[in-house]
Amino acid sequence: MNISVNNPYVYFRYVTDELTNKYLENIPGTGIDLAADLIQRGRDHGIMSYPMWTIKTGEPHWSNFKSLTSHSTDNQARLSQMYRNIYDIDLWTAGISEIPVLGGKVGLTFGKIIAEQFQVLKKGDRFWYENNDKGAFSKASGNQESFTHGNLMSKHTHNRNSEKQFCCSESEQPIGKLWDPG
Repeated sequence: MNISVNNPYVYFRYVTDELTNKYLENIPGTGIDLAADLIQRGRDHGIMSYPMWTIKTGEPHWSNFKSLTSHSTDNQARLSQMYRNIYDIDLWTAGISEIPVLGGKVGLTFGKIIAEQFQVLKKGDRFWYENNDKGAFSKASGNQESFTHGNLMSKHTHNRNSEKQFCCSESEQPIGKLWDPG
């Protein structure tokens, strides 16, 4: 099994001390709490609460903390201690504490948001070959769909064995469609 499929490190989904107490620290004790900063930024920009986002992305409607099935019972309890009402839960707080989707590092809500962002970036890129914009790459100009990350590494590192590092069967690395926003 190769490293691109089998991660040798244990994934810890919560924010480390270096990011909560020492982020951008020049002088000891002057660091910024990145988690608090991200939560406040979401509030300043009027980001919808977590339950409102889940409704927008087509997930079930949450009525109380125990109905947050995308969270462990421990995290349901923690959220109920931090927030009085389920509709007060910040997107970032709940998103980072979701149970990851199968084979993923983030939960369903963040997965859907990330998928939507990549789709918007792809459709907004005038050079993306599937957009058929004037001056863009076309399907006739190359074999984009058959070109792999392994091909790229092999071409630029002159290492013929690198292609195998990025190969995996579908059973080893399930890839699914998270969400199609439209």
